Amino acid sequence: MAAVLKLALLMHCSWSTVNAQVVFTGGVHHHHHYHRGTSNMKASQSQPQQQKLFRANVVHSIEDDDEPDFPTKNAQKQYQFYTDDIARYNKEFKPLLPKIVGNESDAVLFLPISYHLNPSNFPALVGKEVCKNSGAQLKWNKDPSVKMPNWDYCGFNGRSCYSDDQTCESRCAQDIEQAFGGESRSTSSIQISPYFTWYSQSANQPVMSGFWTNPFDSNKWPASSSSSISLYNPCAEHSNMCDPTCADTGGLGDNGNGCAGERACGTFATCALGSAKIGQSWAKLRPSGNLSEDACKAGGYRWSTWEGGYCGYDSSVFDCDKGRCYDRGHLVPSGAVGAMFGRSGETFSMCNIGAQTAVLNECKWMYLEQVAECLGRQHKILVLGGAHGPYSHSLRMSEVPKPEYFWKLMYFPDLNKVLFWTMTNDDSGTYVAESYTGRAGLNRLESENGISFDGTAIAAADFPSDCELIHTLSTVDDLSGTCGFRAWDGKETGHKVAAISGPFNLIRTCGNDKVASKEWAPCPA
Repeated sequence: MAAVLKLALLMHCSWSTVNAQVVFTGGVHHHHHYHRGTSNMKASQSQPQQQKLFRANVVHSIEDDDEPDFPTKNAQKQYQFYTDDIARYNKEFKPLLPKIVGNESDAVLFLPISYHLNPSNFPALVGKEVCKNSGAQLKWNKDPSVKMPNWDYCGFNGRSCYSDDQTCESRCAQDIEQAFGGESRSTSSIQISPYFTWYSQSANQPVMSGFWTNPFDSNKWPASSSSSISLYNPCAEHSNMCDPTCADTGGLGDNGNGCAGERACGTFATCALGSAKIGQSWAKLRPSGNLSEDACKAGGYRWSTWEGGYCGYDSSVFDCDKGRCYDRGHLVPSGAVGAMFGRSGETFSMCNIGAQTAVLNECKWMYLEQVAECLGRQHKILVLGGAHGPYSHSLRMSEVPKPEYFWKLMYFPDLNKVLFWTMTNDDSGTYVAESYTGRAGLNRLESENGISFDGTAIAAADFPSDCELIHTLSTVDDLSGTCGFRAWDGKETGHKVAAISGPFNLIRTCGNDKVASKEWAPCPA
């Protein structure tokens, strides 16, 4: 059996451009961030309405293999891609992605480096009010040809400092400085995105996302790439995509947490690609009425002393009555991009965020993310995922509906196998074996969303009836010794414990082990 890779506890977490404009995808799971502007939502009690994002009443034209796909064409209406960025998407992602056979105008391709960090997009972005108010100051920017009020920029640099240490400000600006090559902006050391999303204009969240795993420790990237899929290393192939120093998490030195550390900036870059501009404060944070401190506490809410004092939902509670209800759920996890590409900060964009319940995000979805990253640190895997309707109105969020499901796909090209999960976006933290839906899950995704994987290697691959492959690739010794996963001792509590024992039990479940309820650590903690 192949050993599964390391660091579950460390997980979680050319200058020319092509014209393109966009509208429309260890142990501790760092990327949820329900504090500092928590994304709270509350679903209505009405029945979800099926919203087939790509399905129209009539079938429109089907994409041509030699032409840009519809999400790319929609992107060409709003922003410019780096040449190398779109070239990699076309070569390494597009051939494996589905064709849109319904409403081709909804999905927009999001490449984080091109959208947020390409200076050619400044003129387009500066006109957006949310970007004018981002508060980011490019103090080193001396290019007179770029006219922006106070040099404000709507991108990764438009985020506040997450911590108060002396290196925070420089780390927070690292993304943009690396991408633009310092004050001159004449060169760019980072011009390729490690992941993509298809962003739905109607749902204002990604319905498709994807990244290739990089099966090499981030500190030992080889100098050259191999033509073999199993040995292929995108960091070696694309020198302007990865950062082995992991500077956007503070670097590998004494002042940083290394590639598995959290990004230095505490907020999310705004996404203005959909029908509304979605910033990190996307949800209603306070109950109706101007409650006094006494009334707030008596009602079960949390009184905050910020801004002169106000009554807010309790972020330490997961329910949708008094608590935070919903999280900003990464579709492409920060831990994987940090550990495999050294660029975790690029995942903190609202163009990569789905409206997940806090319980889904903190528990069973996180378990599956941990397993995918652990396997991906040794095996070559294409990981796809996204929101899956039907969608229902949210009382907490006026512009972002609640998806009924989220889905995740793992394609193992060397083994010619595909694993597929469909997870209910609900308030149950318990992983159930029925979440693995295999070929039936893919068929449902296609039929309900107007897409088709026909003609792709994914459609032609073997879809096992269960997820035993994960168990086969993961011995118990490997899991405890290299991934950090282990069984719950029945005593410890807290999120860290759930992040260690949850993935362990998920893999046991895939091996058809009967995992008793008492063997699962409490989640949410």
